[in-house]
Amino acid sequence: MPRLRPTAALVVIAVALLIVTVWPVFAGAEQPLPTPRGQLGGAEPLATEPAAATNIPVDTSPAGCNHNPVTLDELVNAASSTPPSDTVDWSGATAASTESIEAAEALLATLVDCANQNDRARAFSLYSPDGLARALARQGITVQSVDFIVARGDAPLPETARAQIVSIDDMVTADDDHMCALVTLSARNGFGENVVTAYDVTFARIDGDWLIDDITLARRFQFR
Repeated sequence: MPRLRPTAALVVIAVALLIVTVWPVFAGAEQPLPTPRGQLGGAEPLATEPAAATNIPVDTSPAGCNHNPVTLDELVNAASSTPPSDTVDWSGATAASTESIEAAEALLATLVDCANQNDRARAFSLYSPDGLARALARQGITVQSVDFIVARGDAPLPETARAQIVSIDDMVTADDDHMCALVTLSARNGFGENVVTAYDVTFARIDGDWLIDDITLARRFQFR
């Protein structure tokens, strides 16, 4: 299967993964992912080695966090639902198509951009309904506390504190509507240290659009 990697140096991504001043853009399972103040669902990330990748160019330039934000009704519905378990069979996963890869790259770039902009409402709008339920549950966000997400966020993060994409690897699909990738991000922690963390990101296609379905600390999928 193809391995992907950004062409130039690290590219700023927008969705969630700043460990200290930022809220979790990438929301993990066993451990919520880092993002500004946990707004997107995570805990302190575990440092991991960046996955080796070939030099197939990937465009991860921020698409701009300017889409419609998640609504209060959507947040209430997600917070009041039980996050479903993953029942997708990945055993027969195959390399993702170019079209799906490009859509996922753009989605991740926008997600990280929203995280770097501290725009929780727009970052959460990039999640599928199931993905949103998982992210809120991992952060302990309840129906009573969802209103803070749609409230005005903090100022954007300074350039030196923003999360960046290191690489996007092993992008595969289980079927027409489920895709996953190994995404490695770089962000500064509360001590000012640069921490590189790898995440397994799954995507679900709903009404023709790819959305974030889950984000967990990286583990090897047993494709083979």
